[in-house]
Amino acid sequence: MTPISRLNTAAQPLRAVDRTDKAPAVRRPGEEDPARPAEPRRDEYIPEGKDKDKRTERCTGDTGKVDREIEKLKRKRAELEQRLNTERDEAEREDLEQQLAQVEAELRQKDNDGYRRRNTVFSFS
Repeated sequence: MTPISRLNTAAQPLRAVDRTDKAPAVRRPGEEDPARPAEPRRDEYIPEGKDKDKRTERCTGDTGKVDREIEKLKRKRAELEQRLNTERDEAEREDLEQQLAQVEAELRQKDNDGYRRRNTVFSFS
């Protein structure tokens, strides 16, 4: 790399740099230069033919699988609650309470609109 002190920084006057004998041509309004058009060219949109197939597609969302899964969990919860109410053995009661808590947690997670939307099956016809 060259140090700045060694660079030639002598400024040249503008007249010495611009040594053109011919001044640029002055155009009047309305005159055009053939090499440079007055207006920029633009692409034109040409629509495609209207011979396209005009079938309509239907999109159907099915939440049946999710609804069946939720109904199954609700039936299991009802069964566990019934068994818990009739159970006399303390160890068995704790096991049923644990299963019931797990089923209720799963129901809280799945029985909402967000879960239904994420697991909706869409079909096109």
